[in-house]
Amino acid sequence: MAVDASARIVTPAAALLACLLFAGTNADAAPAPRNAAGKVELAEGTVVIERPDHSRVAPKVGDTVSEGDSVATGPDGELHLTMQDGGYLAVRPNTKMQVTRFQATGEAGDTSALGLLEGGLRVVTGWIGKYNASAYQVRTSIATVGLRGTDHETQLRLASDADGEASLYSKVYEGATFISSSGGARVDVAAGDRVGFSPANPAQRPRLLDRTPRFFRGSRHERLFEGRHARIQAAIGQLREARETRRQDRQESRGERREKARDARDDRRKRGDPD
Repeated sequence: MAVDASARIVTPAAALLACLLFAGTNADAAPAPRNAAGKVELAEGTVVIERPDHSRVAPKVGDTVSEGDSVATGPDGELHLTMQDGGYLAVRPNTKMQVTRFQATGEAGDTSALGLLEGGLRVVTGWIGKYNASAYQVRTSIATVGLRGTDHETQLRLASDADGEASLYSKVYEGATFISSSGGARVDVAAGDRVGFSPANPAQRPRLLDRTPRFFRGSRHERLFEGRHARIQAAIGQLREARETRRQDRQESRGERREKARDARDDRRKRGDPD
């Protein structure tokens, strides 16, 4: 059956995801502290970062992207981030995504939840994907991509064309992922030529494709991924331990400051001095 090139995904789930990804916060509410998620390594073409307070910036190398930030790239835009857990993220052209949740402190509660509204992401996972894989997800309106430590690319296509129908696609370069549909069906995707595919119709089960769609041809910056998976895997254990040590040192320092303040307050009270 021929694919209608004008077909687009318009579902309640997609509308809900759009609201969740790009909804602003209450202007009267005090901004909550946000975890840093990554640092910009490459910013090219049209790239906009929108903060939870609705402010927008064109990122430059060295800028920080934090939990709650949304990213939009144009046809010529691409953004690469070195993630706080040692991983690496590339936001492809024509993409809208959000860092929904992110924590990388070296604890068991570390998490990475990325919302993909449209377009593509290539991710080499850091220690969250290796040590706490169940806490790593790429969420879309069609299905969720989970993994074991990996280098993978997710594409969410909203319009059908000659390259493929409007659906979710997952390609694995190293390691493995799985696609879990909203209906509970699952397909496992291993490294190789086969691509995971989850149709827009929730009644259809995700499956593997026999051929890799042409839109996985990558960008002019694919060389930046050469050898990166191996380097990240070799470094993340030590990086995680160092992050945990710094976190514990900060906690001990705060505890010492509180104890000193309490002792000073007790001394003042003993002398009859006002607080």
